[in-house]
Amino acid sequence: MKICASVKPPRAYHLRYPYGHALGEPFRQAQQKRIVLESLKLLESVKEPGTIIDSPFRWKRDRFEEMADGISLTEGQQEAIRN
Repeated sequence: MKICASVKPPRAYHLRYPYGHALGEPFRQAQQKRIVLESLKLLESVKEPGTIIDSPFRWKRDRFEEMADGISLTEGQQEAIRN
């Protein structure tokens, strides 16, 4: 996170995963899609330049259940899509 802060990005999503696994574990599509969706939400939600959001996900600790369409979403995200 120190490196990210030093380059002063307009916004950043800090994922505590091992180097080389920026989107999640190999072959875990639901997990990878969830991480991409969470990071894309920053484009709308972050208003302060230089904001770094610490991801709640942890390597091999969180379960990502796939929905019928293969995308894992929280209830809030599902509601937002419906509206």
